[in-house]
Amino acid sequence: KIHPDTGLPISTSGLDWTSVFGEEMLKLGQEREDIVAITAAMLQPVGLGKFEEAFPDRIYDVGIAEQH
Repeated sequence: KIHPDTGLPISTSGLDWTSVFGEEMLKLGQEREDIVAITAAMLQPVGLGKFEEAFPDRIYDVGIAEQH
């Protein structure tokens, strides 16, 4: 969020959605061996860094694959 008068970011307390998603994926990966993650060249920005560290054989980065 951005402050409308100053244009500066408004700091928030609590977790952001990316962190929540990443932690939940890590938890699910620990509980179930059939969980994999697929990302399109956005591993860190979508919160999958910890999942990759814990399960490097269960993450697939397909890169940017759309046609132009």
